[in-house]
Amino acid sequence: MTLAEADQLLRVDPRTWNVTTIAVGREPYGIVASRGSIWVANRSSSTVSRVDPRSGRVRDEIRVPLNPYELAEDSNGVWVTSLAEGSVSRITARAPAG
Repeated sequence: MTLAEADQLLRVDPRTWNVTTIAVGREPYGIVASRGSIWVANRSSSTVSRVDPRSGRVRDEIRVPLNPYELAEDSNGVWVTSLAEGSVSRITARAPAG
C-alpha cells in the first residue's frame, strides 16, 4: 500500500502486523512484486523505485516516461504505464544479489 500524499510505501509484517514506512519517489501509486524486489511507480517524480523487501531500502530509482501509473510483471520483466505519453515501457534491472 502507498501513501501518495506522504511519498511513502507501507510495509506490513505478516506475523506481527507491525507497519513501517519506506520513503520512495513523489506521489507513489502502482506496486508490483517481481524478481526479488518491490517496484513502486512514482507519478510526480516520473520514476520507479525498486525496494528490497527484506531490508526495506530503496535499491534503485529508475527514470521512466512521464506520470507512471501502474506496474505489471511477466517473464520478460516489469512493465510501467505512462499516462502522459499513453505508453507502456519495460524496465530492465537485475534481481538483487543474495
